[in-house]
Amino acid sequence: MKRKYKVIIIGAGAAGLSCARELADQGVDFLVVEARSRIGGRIMSVETPNSLLPIDLGAEFIHGMAPETFGWMQKFDLAFYDVNDEHFYLRGNKLVNLPEYWGKLEKIMKSLAKSKSTDIDIANYIHKQKSLDPAIKASFISYVEGFHAADTRLMSRKALTESEQAEDDDLNEAQLFRTIQRYDLFLQKIFESLRPRETCRLMTALKRVDWSPGRVEITCADTSTDEHMSFECEKLVVTVPLGILKSSQIQWNPFPNGLEKILESLEMGHVQKLVLKFNYRFWEELTKKPLAFFHSSPNKYFPTWWTFHPIHAPYLTAWQGGPKALETHLSTKTVATTSVWGALP
Repeated sequence: MKRKYKVIIIGAGAAGLSCARELADQGVDFLVVEARSRIGGRIMSVETPNSLLPIDLGAEFIHGMAPETFGWMQKFDLAFYDVNDEHFYLRGNKLVNLPEYWGKLEKIMKSLAKSKSTDIDIANYIHKQKSLDPAIKASFISYVEGFHAADTRLMSRKALTESEQAEDDDLNEAQLFRTIQRYDLFLQKIFESLRPRETCRLMTALKRVDWSPGRVEITCADTSTDEHMSFECEKLVVTVPLGILKSSQIQWNPFPNGLEKILESLEMGHVQKLVLKFNYRFWEELTKKPLAFFHSSPNKYFPTWWTFHPIHAPYLTAWQGGPKALETHLSTKTVATTSVWGALP
């Protein structure tokens, strides 16, 4: 006999586990189904015998003061610290600070927000700004590709401005933070608070959804044995990556009305991240100021780099997003993490 639940949640990433915790607080019967052998989704921290610090293969920073995130961190007594958001740029063999850089990019963002024209893709909008310095145009495109992991030929003006406005909250003038402990400890704490209820099945991939109002039956497969199983519920919450929703990995019967149009208006961006360990911190000899982030030409591969500042550790992280990340991924078959953003229909 099938076990019936009030709610089934697909995906044990940040969204799925947060939903599960809220349902647990309300006393709602639920099950979390996760295809991977671990929780966390795009948050994954690793430690090796030779690593001095936990290395985050996915998400690393906390952007802005989202009350949901910091509420959980306070609940679980997790500490965090401010990250210096000052950026340097490579000119020849020297790193130079360009304090006016962010101001110029901010002017572009304000013009995007004030635009009354029909929504337009970012690349087209920037091309039409004839008075802008070509170097600033290139830097802005690089920022959108790197920070938002977006193809500027697809990302819409409206989506970009809404995303930027959502990150205005700060703490003591800081908008960027890191956790002192492993980043994934945040989600592990939520998961552990659910475990006594035995409400999470790992290595269980969703294959099919049969539904009618008030009743849902899902068919799943054990990813190690390919054994199929089914569960029933009244409500289904799906938190899988956009790429899976847009693929044919999940069969819907019937396909939810209106979902196809929504999926067509969204795109999945690509990023690549490399964490390199050196014998000594040579980058600290390139400038007398604290060095957190620095950039090379927007035309180069992996144009964005950062350190563990204010911790003096021998690690550098290389980052690229958007079309460059996709190009390199397709040519080398390396693993790419992802970001979701709004695209023009």
